[in-house]
Amino acid sequence: MLQARALLLPEKELKTDTSSFSYYMELSASNRQTNIDISLEFAFKALSKARTTGKKSEIAYAYNEIGVLFYLKGEYYKAIENYNCALDIDKAEGNTEDVALRYNNIGQAYSDLGDYSEAIDFFKEALSIDRKSGDSSRIAIRLNNIGIVYFRFEQYPKALDFFREALKIDSIKSNASLLPARLNNIGKVYLQMQKFNEALQFFSRALEMDQKLGHEQDQAIRYSNLGQTSLATNKYVEALNYFQKALEIDSRFRNKSDIASDLYYIGLCFKRMNKRNDAEQYFKMSLQKSSEISYTSNLIDIYRELSSISEENGNSTAALAYYKKWATLKDSLFDKHTRKKLSDFQSFYESEKRAQEIILLQKEKVISNLSLAKKEQEIESQRVSKLWYVTLLLLIILIIVFVYHFILQREKKKQLNLKQQLNLYMQKALIQQMNPHFFFNTLNSIQYYILKNDKVTSNKYLSMFARLMRTTLNNSQSEVIPLSDELDALKTYIELEQLRFVNRFDFSIEIEDDIDSGSINIPPFILQPYIENAIWHGLMNLEEGKNGILLIRISRQENKLLCIIEDNGIGREKAKEINAKSGKFPSLGTRITETRISLINQLYKSKFSVDYSDVLNDINEISGTRVEITLGIENIKL
Repeated sequence: MLQARALLLPEKELKTDTSSFSYYMELSASNRQTNIDISLEFAFKALSKARTTGKKSEIAYAYNEIGVLFYLKGEYYKAIENYNCALDIDKAEGNTEDVALRYNNIGQAYSDLGDYSEAIDFFKEALSIDRKSGDSSRIAIRLNNIGIVYFRFEQYPKALDFFREALKIDSIKSNASLLPARLNNIGKVYLQMQKFNEALQFFSRALEMDQKLGHEQDQAIRYSNLGQTSLATNKYVEALNYFQKALEIDSRFRNKSDIASDLYYIGLCFKRMNKRNDAEQYFKMSLQKSSEISYTSNLIDIYRELSSISEENGNSTAALAYYKKWATLKDSLFDKHTRKKLSDFQSFYESEKRAQEIILLQKEKVISNLSLAKKEQEIESQRVSKLWYVTLLLLIILIIVFVYHFILQREKKKQLNLKQQLNLYMQKALIQQMNPHFFFNTLNSIQYYILKNDKVTSNKYLSMFARLMRTTLNNSQSEVIPLSDELDALKTYIELEQLRFVNRFDFSIEIEDDIDSGSINIPPFILQPYIENAIWHGLMNLEEGKNGILLIRISRQENKLLCIIEDNGIGREKAKEINAKSGKFPSLGTRITETRISLINQLYKSKFSVDYSDVLNDINEISGTRVEITLGIENIKL
């Protein structure tokens, strides 16, 4: 979930004095992170005291504090009602800075309700006031909230620009308490853009800072976002654990909107784990909580999932009813009017930004004119020293040239060393590919068919063996080869392994339709060691009578090639145990390949990677191994 809650607190600190109003306000603020209901009691007492004294500014602060607390509870309409009370007083009193704060808070509440049209109007008003005052800390708050609106409209690059600008301002101003929220929101954008490693880094940094700052309630947001990252990468058990942590914290703080969100994501975990009954139960619990507070953005997701589950359960009537609710609600949120407002706001923002830049340039011009006369007087005295400066500059340039030449030579030497290492490991990969044990066992199998006088089979496999040898030697002559050549060699290799192991496993190679395997170049011998591992250590250790399955999938992710090798073998842990007992060493082929990948990444600034994971069955037991090999090749022709 996105975050702006830490930005909703009153922006004027109230110091404790003999005034009961100040006393109750500080008690309210100090209890926010522990018990919001107690905070509300103190806030209402502060409002009562302010009304008794008749001080308008104190009454406005009390209403704002009550609005903040209702917002933190997820009761957005009550929050808006109290913010408006504070806004009316501040307008009447001419408190311009506080008016901007109220606009911001009202806009944030409307944003969380899903009423983006209203939210844009209020954020625009707040930003206009803050730009005139030049308060960069307040501007960072507005930029963050505007970024949230762009995020909701799935305009992720623009949202990322606003979040980064807010983070930059708060970092310069050393606003440590606001930094976790900025990091959190940037992580959300990366999560939606499927940049999971970046998202994980930002969420983890935000959680670490919250733990240091003692922001317990905000930690629930981090756990929820970490859970969403795990869910997106199919780590369902890990995701469920994160969401349950978030739910435990949100339940203690009685935050209705976040509780509804936690229940929704727990339901989504169960759905992905094919536990439809549990999923439906949590979705309906989330639906009840979301309906109580008109949590529109969450209701859209719930209706979509309930429609899907109803259809899977064969209840077409319920599925259609939920679908209609989803479609109606989504159309109401993202209508043309709101999208036009968002577009108009972008123009307004750029215009305001340019206006501020013009004012700054004008100020700089005045300063420049005032100092011009003084500079002319200094020019004469500077002429004598200029010669020394030129000499010093030439000396510095010579030093820079020397250092640059030194660094260039060192880099060339490093590149040459990397290429030499890469060639060495290429030869090792070839040697591993031409494994004597594999040759011997394959020829024994062919000899077996010859002795049986099975001329057709023996001739078939002898031809396959010869083709594999020729392909291996041809491929070893190039740094890169077409993907089609690599796949042909792999198919031949696997079929020969089937012959050796008397068809104890089946295999399948799946390639996405839009991939032209003849136009994509990859380094040779990259995939074979992992396939060999899957066969020897995974499938061949299966119990007698259980048929092994080897699946190879090739797909494209933007400018990357994703190769998935999956088997239904015994899994990594059992394979390690068996190898340890038998005295076998870990696969030399995979170690050589991973070293090659590391060298390729260093030499060509590539983004090759290898990730291992366990395949889980319906009861979360390990039922195989998955290896994901990502080849970050820039010039893929598809």
